[in-house]
Amino acid sequence: LIRLYKPKMFAMDRTGLGHPLYQDLQDENPELMKVISAYAFNEKIVVGHEEHDEHDDPADFEIKRPVKEHAYDLLRTYVDTRQLIVPFDTSLIGEWNGQTWVTESSATRDAYGRKRFGKGEFHTLDAGCLAILAKEMNAFGKVSSLATEFEELPIIIL
Repeated sequence: LIRLYKPKMFAMDRTGLGHPLYQDLQDENPELMKVISAYAFNEKIVVGHEEHDEHDDPADFEIKRPVKEHAYDLLRTYVDTRQLIVPFDTSLIGEWNGQTWVTESSATRDAYGRKRFGKGEFHTLDAGCLAILAKEMNAFGKVSSLATEFEELPIIIL
């Protein structure tokens, strides 16, 4: 599919059954790794930086969030702002409406203080989240690299 459609980026879940698939892709198709980003939904990724002085180490000011929580928030923002329009497919809409945070007041957070999601299988929702996450993390990576890699421009005096 990647060779056929030539996407600029492709995100996949690398947990459970996705892990051996990701390993096979790495081993047998290393050229595809330029466009593939793989995430574990429970891992934390850098999604921003707190303000800091230019002489400070940016790693000390990283903002990290769990992949699943960040991806769901991004998807919600895309849908709310109409950057992503979902087709009128009752099974798709039903699945996308089915995933929610656990709302019982005593159980909204796990032992580590993280939000908990309701139980169920939401494959198309997770795929939508990964697509948006890949897009946003690609843009974030480009912006982050601009902050550390300076392009020398010639000086022209007229």
